[in-house]
Amino acid sequence: MNKLFIYNHRTILYNEYVVITIVRIMKENRQKFAAARKLRAAGWSYGAIGNQLNVAKSTLNSWLKDIKLSKKQKLALKKRWSDGLVLARKHAADAHRKKTQQKFEIAIANARKVMEELGDDLYKESFLKLFLAALYLGEGAKNKSVVCLANSNPGICQIFVILLRNIYSLDESKFRCHLHLRADQDIKTLSKYWAKLLEIPITKFHKAQVDNRTIGKPSHDDYCGVCAIYYYDAKIQKDILSLGKVAIEELLKMGD
Repeated sequence: MNKLFIYNHRTILYNEYVVITIVRIMKENRQKFAAARKLRAAGWSYGAIGNQLNVAKSTLNSWLKDIKLSKKQKLALKKRWSDGLVLARKHAADAHRKKTQQKFEIAIANARKVMEELGDDLYKESFLKLFLAALYLGEGAKNKSVVCLANSNPGICQIFVILLRNIYSLDESKFRCHLHLRADQDIKTLSKYWAKLLEIPITKFHKAQVDNRTIGKPSHDDYCGVCAIYYYDAKIQKDILSLGKVAIEELLKMGD
């Protein structure tokens, strides 16, 4: 068997394969073409048809441009698109919340490692004073001769009072509280809540202030208003502010 015969034989086989492949593709395209037109006539969108049949949108434009949808079909498509958009946004929001939660859990784990490194030093009076000073620098009143911190976070308010009681010898009668609430919040209920949390008698609470700008605007279920805590002692306030000032000056030396 000479080489020319082998070459011609292979060429014939290859050509037959090409022809068979072309015929198969043409048959598949005819089937997809018919299916695409049927689905479009039923009111399907180009995107849905393309996903179902694995056909490019550009090809569908050529195949289906002569098919006109009824008004009812157009409205149905618009509704499906709108519903799909809402669902896509929900999925995106859920994914974002999950990712944020995962990052928060990592941050919490790192924070616990820092606390473990501090060990018993965390409970030393010097550290507690420094923590109180830092908290007060961020949230406390600086322009009044009174210790005052206002916040909507119950934990921040509670630790502020605990630190004051643990660091200084206090006269409990010098405590006062003033609640700033939204229009739809119950003054009596929240006064009792803050009084119990802070262990400050409700008789030491000033008349609550209600923000009338919030009328008709519902509050979040977990929002308990803003609690302003006062302790009338100018000396303690100066002590806290002075420690914060000196701490900042010392820490700034790290950049020298």
